[in-house]
Amino acid sequence: MQQSKPATRNEQPKHKSAPAEGEAKPHARVVGAESKILLTDVEAAALLGVSVRKFHYIRPQLCEPRILGPRCVRYLRTEIEAGAANLPSASAHGEPAQLVRGKIERMKRTGCAS
Repeated sequence: MQQSKPATRNEQPKHKSAPAEGEAKPHARVVGAESKILLTDVEAAALLGVSVRKFHYIRPQLCEPRILGPRCVRYLRTEIEAGAANLPSASAHGEPAQLVRGKIERMKRTGCAS
């Protein structure tokens, strides 16, 4: 009966290798979503170029879900595209209030704007 050799510190762990250069991660690209009318949350996020978590965060501004079954939720491609076109641009937000307030306070202290 042969005894197995104990593992040493120098042995490399047997992990899955990282994707080769230029190869997409499995969740980074959804194949075949270009022609679909109804999209899953993963496909909708890929269409927008955001994470699934970010998609669920901005989804109320974009579209309403379509419930096809107890665990089957889909989103209309046309609503997602129209909703994305109607999202406010970065210039519409302006500066955050705390930055404006800080600039005003600095101008009061120093007497100059910069």
